[in-house]
Amino acid sequence: MLARISLTLIFLCSTTFAATAEDVILYPDYKKGDSHFYEATVEIKQTLTLNGMNIETAVSTLEERQLDVTKKSETATSFELKTNRMQFDMTLPGGVTVSFDLENPDREPQVPQLKPLFELLKVVSKLSASLELNASSEIEELA
Repeated sequence: MLARISLTLIFLCSTTFAATAEDVILYPDYKKGDSHFYEATVEIKQTLTLNGMNIETAVSTLEERQLDVTKKSETATSFELKTNRMQFDMTLPGGVTVSFDLENPDREPQVPQLKPLFELLKVVSKLSASLELNASSEIEELA
């Protein structure tokens, strides 16, 4: 009898809490003038087997981005996004290491054939974006 009451109470409490949890929607509380900083690191290691030989490569990237709140109203929030730091390290077969760092973007690549990649990284690292969210935190505009 006690077990049946306990199970019933647990069921009622869990369904009540579940229903309540669905009614609560949390949104970030952005304020004009705030700056938010994000860091993302991606590491990829791969092995390609050709004719029974393992050929290993690795890529590591680090990006630090800044999100500035430029406008805040009841209906929308506007942001400016920019990259503060970008590092790119690639290890190629034969022990060749190639590195790009935004602190020294004009440094020549160790492998001349990768110069177009370095030019692309230099351009991408300087890009900024404007973003506008509506009151439901859905993207309204991205430029």
